[in-house]
Amino acid sequence: MSGVALALNPFLCNVHFDSMIADEISAGEAPSIARIMSLEAQGEIGLVIPQSVRAELLRTTTPPTPRAIASQHIFTLPVTLTAEELEERAAFINAVRGNAAPENIDADLRHVWEAAKYGGRYFITLDKRLLRRAGMILNL
Repeated sequence: MSGVALALNPFLCNVHFDSMIADEISAGEAPSIARIMSLEAQGEIGLVIPQSVRAELLRTTTPPTPRAIASQHIFTLPVTLTAEELEERAAFINAVRGNAAPENIDADLRHVWEAAKYGGRYFITLDKRLLRRAGMILNL
């Protein structure tokens, strides 16, 4: 039991975040985000950007401050997925998507899947579509 608790301790594992959190970091207004950033600055937690989120943040249409955040954090690297990983990702997305239009949620679900693939035990988001599916995501 204690092994499980340690594995889920955000102070002992990677914490991934999405682009909405980068927007909040750049705004610097939310106390919860300020606390997360303080924990990172103190070396208490490790924030990691999934490469798919980083790619979104680096688009030329993204405002400068969130774009800068993409270069200030550790990020995963894009790698070619194996056939098994492609099947696993597709199954995850199909199971969680529900009746949402693929163009509205599939990219966000890829972020979550990628975070889990690279050892993220937590995925910080403000995306209401993902938050509504949190229980389903956790049970897969």
